[in-house]
Amino acid sequence: MKPRHAIAASLGLMLLNAVLSPRLKDPPPSTPETDAMKLIASSVTQFEKTHERTPRDWQELTAGAEHPFTVDFITPQSKPSLRYQLFSPPLELENSTHQKLEVVAVTRKPMREPLRRSYGFFTRTTDPGRYLIFKGDSPKFQAGWFPETAINAMWSAAGQQLPAPDQEPARSWWRAQQWGRNWGAHAYLAAVIVGLWMLRRWGGRLADRMVPEV
Repeated sequence: MKPRHAIAASLGLMLLNAVLSPRLKDPPPSTPETDAMKLIASSVTQFEKTHERTPRDWQELTAGAEHPFTVDFITPQSKPSLRYQLFSPPLELENSTHQKLEVVAVTRKPMREPLRRSYGFFTRTTDPGRYLIFKGDSPKFQAGWFPETAINAMWSAAGQQLPAPDQEPARSWWRAQQWGRNWGAHAYLAAVIVGLWMLRRWGGRLADRMVPEV
């Protein structure tokens, strides 16, 4: 294979890998939503420890504070009172490994979360999913990300209906990563096109120089 063809092929493979790279081994998301749900889970654990039950609504979760505030005040970007359904008593479900889960909250509608960058331009995203605040084998409540397929399977097995979706706009960090992803994709494609054009010009000139004089 000629050098310019090999370089062009490598560029093409890099582009395909960036666009089509699999999501099978992606880690859980780590965004402001993740941090907010961990904070809420900790608050639910503390509430249960104090009252020996889970909160009946979002307002009750923070009502016992010295200076009462809303749950949306401490997690303004997530807005749990609008974007999450709170269950009282907790909803009893089973995951795919038949582990019993006590679920106190779930995202009202599926969402995607940004993951990591490939080649500095493309921001990877999760498949559609939701956050749960639940208690499993641990005595403490925790926050976890579950694919939408797993959510549907658990709710269906329990004979439960998922909550009505909220009408809130996409999270601010999701809008930001969408803009960055589009800009990065265009920049990457432009760089590949320019690189291929330069290779063709360089290859043509090199070929002309290698033609023996008659």
